[in-house]
Amino acid sequence: MKLCEKCGLNYINDDETLCEYCKETKAEINIGKYKKIEITDPIEREYLNFLVDWGYKEETEKGLKSTAYEYVWAINFVKNREIITYETLIVNIDKYIKEYDKFGKNQKIGVLGHNTIICSLKKFREFIIYKIMTKNNADFKVIKK
Repeated sequence: MKLCEKCGLNYINDDETLCEYCKETKAEINIGKYKKIEITDPIEREYLNFLVDWGYKEETEKGLKSTAYEYVWAINFVKNREIITYETLIVNIDKYIKEYDKFGKNQKIGVLGHNTIICSLKKFREFIIYKIMTKNNADFKVIKK
């Protein structure tokens, strides 16, 4: 098994070059590989820190970038695909979750990488709520599982 050469998200057999999504849609863009992501935006850094605080790993045992980076990459992917800013994504997060979730117009993209795209959008919504709650209420306490 290896990762799809086009999207870098879905696993395929060694003798294949594209995953079913990329074959079916003729992948409108090369979405690249999250392993190459560099955190440059303050929102990305805060989101990464939020994910790590909640137990998501930054690196695998082999030193590769892991789930936390995948989620930051996925949010950046949606932002670039939709040609929007972080501010627009934050204000309209529910709209984008609906579009990339089951029965949404971008459902096939939402399920890429074992649902990485849609899961990252939902976790980003939690991040937004957390930021609002902690900003508006200094006594707000988070109980981690």
